[in-house]
Amino acid sequence: MLAASILATVAGADRARVPFDARAIAETSLAAELGAGDPAAVPVALTRLTARLADFPTDAATRTILASLLLESDGEAARAAAMIEIRTAVRDDPYGVGVRCAAARIEARSGRSAEALAEVRAIFAFDAVEASSALSDVEPFVPGGRVEDAIPDDATAWLAWSRRLRALGREREADERLDASLRRWPDDLSIRAAAAEIAAGRGRLADLARLVPPGLAIPEDAGHAALIAYRARSREDSGDPAGARRDALLAAALSDDRRGARARSVDARALRARERAGGGRPFLDRRTPRAPGRAGRQGQRRAAAVERGPGAPAGRCGGEGAGRRP
Repeated sequence: MLAASILATVAGADRARVPFDARAIAETSLAAELGAGDPAAVPVALTRLTARLADFPTDAATRTILASLLLESDGEAARAAAMIEIRTAVRDDPYGVGVRCAAARIEARSGRSAEALAEVRAIFAFDAVEASSALSDVEPFVPGGRVEDAIPDDATAWLAWSRRLRALGREREADERLDASLRRWPDDLSIRAAAAEIAAGRGRLADLARLVPPGLAIPEDAGHAALIAYRARSREDSGDPAGARRDALLAAALSDDRRGARARSVDARALRARERAGGGRPFLDRRTPRAPGRAGRQGQRRAAAVERGPGAPAGRCGGEGAGRRP
């Protein structure tokens, strides 16, 4: 009996050391079903994932992938099982960004938009950037324009959402959210800096001077170097060359990107002279980059699962990394 117990312990330890790639198992099974027409591939994968969870019941990443794979299966029973599995995964790993993001997607695709938005709102509590990514993922499944119900009344959250919209190429919507955030939180320097960057990139110097006036109080640290550089411009325009020079040197000293800081604080008098002489657009002409438009959503229900990996592991919302925590 003792020998058998030792052998069982050793066998269990060996299984624990063997790499288990739940995502690869799920992706391979879906590819086999879709590409080769193998109806047994997904059931076999489900069996392997279930067996893994029997040995490691708190493996939230594997449980998340199991839930996503169940969602790709036919039948209401499979969908109901998917909901049970994803709720268990969230319970076992409530701060796992990837687990929460996968839960939001699964709930949204299952028609539970209120639950999906609640999940995204929970992510905003500790990672606004990832929450914004999750929100754009579930947006197509949320009816009635309610998607922004998930965003808390918080400057960081709305700034992250504006940036996400801009990254998706939705410039007008991003501008509207940024303008509204600036009105709601006029003293928030992060929002002011984001708006100033957009104004500078579009060559709107009057807007830049309004956003960063010469007397704006700005902490003198690396995180505010860009704002200090923009203030240098405003001080030069207002007839304070000494203050402008001090700000320009300070911004360059604080910034990791010293050339960028100097560009933002370029001599305003030379800028105005060039413009009066018909010298074209201002020196600082870094237009806001546009991300490609959304990919088509043909075959979304299954193709997205293959491309992204069924249920992102407990890492980022996009499925990168593992076990990321706030």
